[in-house]
Amino acid sequence: MHQKHSILALDLALFSALLLFIFLLGAMELTRRGLLLAKLETVYGLDAAPWATANNIAVARAEVTFDVESQSIDREIADAGFGRVVGLNALPRASLQFSAELRGNRTDGVAADISSGSSVNAAEIDPLLRACGMDVAYVLESAPGARNGHVYYRPFNIAPVDSGESVTFYFYSGLKLYKMTGCKGDLTARWVSGGFSVIDFTFHGLYQTPADADLPSPISWTATKPPQLTLIQLSSAPSGVIRDFEWRLGNQVEFRESGSAANALQGFVIAGRDSKARAELESLKEADHPAWSDWRQTLSVELSISSPALAGNRIKSSIFNLRSERIGYEERDGRRMQVLDLTVSNSAPGDLSSDEWIHIG
Repeated sequence: MHQKHSILALDLALFSALLLFIFLLGAMELTRRGLLLAKLETVYGLDAAPWATANNIAVARAEVTFDVESQSIDREIADAGFGRVVGLNALPRASLQFSAELRGNRTDGVAADISSGSSVNAAEIDPLLRACGMDVAYVLESAPGARNGHVYYRPFNIAPVDSGESVTFYFYSGLKLYKMTGCKGDLTARWVSGGFSVIDFTFHGLYQTPADADLPSPISWTATKPPQLTLIQLSSAPSGVIRDFEWRLGNQVEFRESGSAANALQGFVIAGRDSKARAELESLKEADHPAWSDWRQTLSVELSISSPALAGNRIKSSIFNLRSERIGYEERDGRRMQVLDLTVSNSAPGDLSSDEWIHIG
């Protein structure tokens, strides 16, 4: 009997060891698991410590890309050989790419949301837009409960005298935590007729050493569904059938070296901008859409995009000075599509236009 107990204990020990081995062997990361947090920094480059209950961003699965960059310094020593001596990965920095839905934060139509026109009820992507160098303006509702307030964002026309607003990112990949501080970015907004609007973000920031970490809990999610886009219109073709439209902010994000900063990096700055747009619409008669005349005469057109959703989830976009740079044609399901490559301009030097590139209310 004692021998049987000993064998049973040995079998249990082996079984437990096997389970532990299988668990350790199976400890891998899946692209469907992950969490992205973002929070504006009060001091540039200082970790803002975003929380899972307040600062999470709903991003598309399997589309979050974390990458590192550096300046590789090699040592080429005259040692009678062709090999190199171990050098240094200097100026370490990181980049992050992801896609997020463009939506409001309406819940039940009673609880306060962005239709109040107050920063207290800011949209989820607010810190991302501001870290891309977009000015923010809130328009309060006309009366308490009127739900006709909104917020709009437009690129700053006057460059900030300091480094501008920045954001801290925490990305939980399932088994590790990646941190980036002092982040500045660029974005492309994609508007598809009958579908949801999506923004593709690219951020650059200061590298922080990754650490092992599980996904935090609890996590608070906004359940708001993005509104369906129903109207994309160009002033030069008011009756045109526009399939999709996109505009790219075109920020030039550069890093700043400094011998007195950690890792010799002072941080990042938006040093310039070259905003572009692209429209795809069915080809019409020149009388109905004078695309070639507009191009030849360098005339500007206006863009208007809207979604007739409920208060707290209304999305709009308006850009008033789009100039055609190139016109081309493509085929879509047997239809000839006219493709317009556009550039965004000010009407005059120093013009502070009334564009509302992103309007949420």
